Amino acid sequence: MLTAKKSAWFETVFRLYNRNLLRRRFSSLRVRNLQSLADNELPTIVYANHSSWWDGLVCYELFKRADADMFVMMEEDNLRMYPLFRKLGAFSVDRNNARSALASIEYAANVAKQKPRRAILIFPQGKILHSRSRPFEFESGIVRLVERLAPCRVVPLALSYEFGREFKPEIFAAVGEGLVAVPGEIPISLAGLATQLTNELDGIEMALNNDQFDNFVDLLR
Repeated sequence: MLTAKKSAWFETVFRLYNRNLLRRRFSSLRVRNLQSLADNELPTIVYANHSSWWDGLVCYELFKRADADMFVMMEEDNLRMYPLFRKLGAFSVDRNNARSALASIEYAANVAKQKPRRAILIFPQGKILHSRSRPFEFESGIVRLVERLAPCRVVPLALSYEFGREFKPEIFAAVGEGLVAVPGEIPISLAGLATQLTNELDGIEMALNNDQFDNFVDLLR
């Protein structure tokens, strides 16, 4: 597997580039409950729907605004194509190799425990699908990571890209309160995680239908 090779100077430069890129391409980045992305006490697993090429860049901005130290699990073939992402906290997973996938889970768990406010970002669908595709089908790796890392927080992050009254599209992000996974208690299930993420996406759609965004903050202003 390919491990992360975080670089502080590269992150500083990339953060400026990324924010300017998002401002050029989108009219807004509206987020709800941003503070839930990281925790001072427990390591955090954030799982998001994967509906766009932009997801990784959007999440990077969200995590930085939340003062969270993000590491992200990325398909090994894609990470080999874009190795600079390792400097931002990306590490690889090969879903076609069981031993390698387990090594990636072990690596993610070890990284998450090293410092406060660290979070592991996962896209458990394993492929890009429209945000309105239902039902969500997750691969089992996220549950294995929860079992390896517990006690930990497991937080859904819903992402949606919408065209509305603005010339450029808008990004909407809703962060759930999440669950605390404790060894020996009721286990986390794929169905339960999918329901939580679905509820957050439904909340975005409800806000769009009613034009009610009082509890969303635009990070691009």
